[in-house]
Amino acid sequence: MLQRLEKLGEGALDAPEDVYFDAAAGGVLYTATRDGWLQRMHPNNGSWERWRFVGGTGLLGVAPSADGTMLVCDADKVGYLPPPTAPCSSAMPKTYTCHDE
Repeated sequence: MLQRLEKLGEGALDAPEDVYFDAAAGGVLYTATRDGWLQRMHPNNGSWERWRFVGGTGLLGVAPSADGTMLVCDADKVGYLPPPTAPCSSAMPKTYTCHDE
């Protein structure tokens, strides 16, 4: 059964940790990588996009909040951090980084 398993992002992502599947957005996948990026995979062609740069090497998990913002767990930063300064369109949720002590 696992012989036909496809490893999404293999060779394209730097140590991805957690994955969030956004069914409402048509099946977009989000992941946090060790190079400080939140990456997303487009389901129509399987391509990965460097979606938001958060920075740091301790990005461990991603999850949506009730208001549509993306929460990121960062093992190296403590406390609430403001949203990144990268421009965003109205179609992209805001991104916040947090650390749970």
